[in-house]
Amino acid sequence: MLVWEMVFSETCNFDKFCYVGGGAPLNKESWPCNKRGEALIHLATISSFALKRFCGISIDEQVVVSIFSSYLKSDYFLDEITYSGSEQELEEIRSGSTKVVVCGRIEEENNFSEFYIPKRYFNCVEQIIENDCIPMFSFLAESCPNFTQNEIMKFDGMRFISQFYSGDFPKPFRGVLGMVDAVGYAFLDISGSNSNGGLFFVQTG
Repeated sequence: MLVWEMVFSETCNFDKFCYVGGGAPLNKESWPCNKRGEALIHLATISSFALKRFCGISIDEQVVVSIFSSYLKSDYFLDEITYSGSEQELEEIRSGSTKVVVCGRIEEENNFSEFYIPKRYFNCVEQIIENDCIPMFSFLAESCPNFTQNEIMKFDGMRFISQFYSGDFPKPFRGVLGMVDAVGYAFLDISGSNSNGGLFFVQTG
């Protein structure tokens, strides 16, 4: 299977709209919150150019995809963002524990979360993984890899776009997905029939 591994840097050498951490091109009114009213932490933004080149998905060139999640520095929150196949878990995620937002590609970045992950840009390098492999690194791809819990899941109207390995995030946020070795999966809504721009959830081994 062909995947495009993310290689992180403090300086931009590929696309300034491809990065983890930092702010997002949203105003306060549009910033997603969970059901407790807490502003979600911004995990990553991916450009339309990267989606086309690495995921085979064509969307408006003037938009980006931003991914958000609930996060607590001291308390346990993994159950809020984990999905292993149960409807109850999916309902929890769709209640606002995570969010995928398609938004305008603008220069201004904001942060309305209590937390801020240091910004790291990423470029992508080609990698070939075995079909039975469960990869433990961050990447973009056209097709979904094996899930950490090896479940078979399909989401109508959604296309897989990226995997994020929690340990790849800069310190002190290597456990931003609940555990250092947790893996997050991002899907983009390509049907226009869902209320969200996509789906993001986490699994652990």
